[in-house]
Amino acid sequence: MAGDACTATKCDAYVTFTYIGFNGGEADYHVYAATGVPGRPEFNSAPSGTGCTITECNEYVPFSYYGGHTPFKAAIQAIGSTPSWAGDHVTKTVTYSFADGSTIMSAPAIIEPTVSTAPTLTQAIYPADWTTGGVVQKPSVTAASGTYGDSAPYSADGSAAKPFRQATLTPNGATGTGAINDPSAFVVAPTKGTYDLTWGTPDPAGPGYATNFNQGKSPYTLPASTKIFGSVLSANNSGCLNAAANVSGCGATLPAPSSDIIDAWNKGWTGKGQNILIVDDIGASPISPHAATVETIAQRYAWGATFYGMTNGIKVPTPYNVNVVNLDGTPSQPNSSIPLSAINMSWGADLATAIGRSNSQSNPWTQGELTTQRSNYQNRYSLVSSLLNSSAYMGPDNLSVGSFNPSVAVIAKSAGNDSIDAQYEPLNFWLSQDSGILSRLLIVGALTGIGTTSDPVSLASYSNTAGINTTIQERFLVESGVSPFGSVADAYNGVALTSGNGTSYAAPRVAAYAAIVHQKFPNLTAPNTADILLATARYDTLTCYPNCDKSVYGQGEASLSRALAPVGYLR
Repeated sequence: MAGDACTATKCDAYVTFTYIGFNGGEADYHVYAATGVPGRPEFNSAPSGTGCTITECNEYVPFSYYGGHTPFKAAIQAIGSTPSWAGDHVTKTVTYSFADGSTIMSAPAIIEPTVSTAPTLTQAIYPADWTTGGVVQKPSVTAASGTYGDSAPYSADGSAAKPFRQATLTPNGATGTGAINDPSAFVVAPTKGTYDLTWGTPDPAGPGYATNFNQGKSPYTLPASTKIFGSVLSANNSGCLNAAANVSGCGATLPAPSSDIIDAWNKGWTGKGQNILIVDDIGASPISPHAATVETIAQRYAWGATFYGMTNGIKVPTPYNVNVVNLDGTPSQPNSSIPLSAINMSWGADLATAIGRSNSQSNPWTQGELTTQRSNYQNRYSLVSSLLNSSAYMGPDNLSVGSFNPSVAVIAKSAGNDSIDAQYEPLNFWLSQDSGILSRLLIVGALTGIGTTSDPVSLASYSNTAGINTTIQERFLVESGVSPFGSVADAYNGVALTSGNGTSYAAPRVAAYAAIVHQKFPNLTAPNTADILLATARYDTLTCYPNCDKSVYGQGEASLSRALAPVGYLR
């Protein structure tokens, strides 16, 4: 039954309930507005109720029979409503008017068009001779048509002028019946705009790379020792431990990469044509294997990419006033502008040294200590920013007429190994505050291995977490932090490589993913590529699923297979 009329601050109403055949009891209930204005979304719901909408609150009303509850809806009636549509034909808002003359506008809602002619997919065709000269036929999708919610006609063919709405291609979700996840077309996401997902050119060498690793079942031994950033990666045996570069029979052995990588290679997605810069302790004295390990992890995934290096300046004077080097460590002298697809930064501030002790349960770092160190790092960060935002980095020697363009690269940054909130690793924080970098930034925490739905994994105990800073949380991914050298006998600079773990080894996997995605979809911007990796990450390969905490895992485990067929996941 209706109660008294609503006032400026409350609605009184009566509820009829039934308990063991006894009818007619009434419970008095009040709904109060936090700001004293009826009909506003600030209306609070009782702890036992559900959230208020713009015109009503659903609550539960207690009554006296043994503390039972009965549902009750308190509605503040609008006397009129006027819908309006944005120029995109899918963004709808509604303006409600009330008896006191006030109005309120609803939050924008995306209303997808009704499709009368659904698109159909013709799958890509890889001819038998595609690795020896045959041409891969890219996928194609027929046109779709229908009507927008504002009655305007909807027509899409996947071109730049008529992109598909994502929901048109995946009407039942990314994994539902009829989903077209990889259309080689322009696709409009719900909130992030249009993605140019037209294919690039598959690398015909890809299947050969997969064969080298016996389709992921066996390790692969390189044919010869190889120089990486000035020192030699070789087999760890008496005849090869101190071998020079290019000694036949002294190649290092690399464990097989993940099944996602093998599948990508078999389809020609190897990172070919992409340039990856490893910013690490290259040139440090004594020589460190860290940079070579990071590079090898990335190259073991993006086998077709071209790799460059640069010192991070931690152990080398004049940080960031250095030349870019080729993979063998010689100065790079490009004769044109070289766009970078990905930059890997597997390093950060040495907080233990700066604070004066390691972080421990018995004597943990305080928030004050961490924020102080973060502030102290700001001046140094300006050097990092100038590099990463440069569109024509040449180095101090200017030995060439060309340059490198870091401003178009996805940046994969290791989260840190201090078991703290990632925002307190200073470089993470200042990268996230840089407007030129944030949209292409990926901060990567470490997992205990590569997760699958049948064998899920968890965050490594040493890894920094995504934390409570929502800006960082939204840019946070997780990947395996396990070094690939624990199960093989390899050496670098005459010293045996051993097993190891760290976010340093998680980040280069994600950098490689970015390069592979950009090879397949070469017209994507760096923010597009980063957004795809964030949107296609998953929780169902993690032990926390289905209740994963974003303050721990961020957006989830990076998934190359989803990123290469991202329609249905785009945000």
